[in-house]
Amino acid sequence: MITAHTRIIARSSTRAYSERAPRNKHAEWYSSMLPAMIPVALLGSAVYMVRALHLAQCTLAHEKFLDQADARIRKLEEEVDRLQKERSVSAPPSPSKSHSSWWRWP
Repeated sequence: MITAHTRIIARSSTRAYSERAPRNKHAEWYSSMLPAMIPVALLGSAVYMVRALHLAQCTLAHEKFLDQADARIRKLEEEVDRLQKERSVSAPPSPSKSHSSWWRWP
């Protein structure tokens, strides 16, 4: 049952102000521009996130490369040390020559 009181409330809840006065120019501008700017903002955010993820990926790839290079350098240094030890153990000491240097005439 609809009473007279609910009819009055239903009538008062309609937007009578929109029929009486013209809309504010600022409100009209925002109501026309804001919906159009939402896709632009979403696209800008997506591009920003993609660039940020690309930067993070490049940084991590560079760190991985540096770690691999350090491991390779350590491996080569160990190999050089091992070869120098083998050379010092297997090579007999060379006989020393006279105190003359190589650039003097005999």
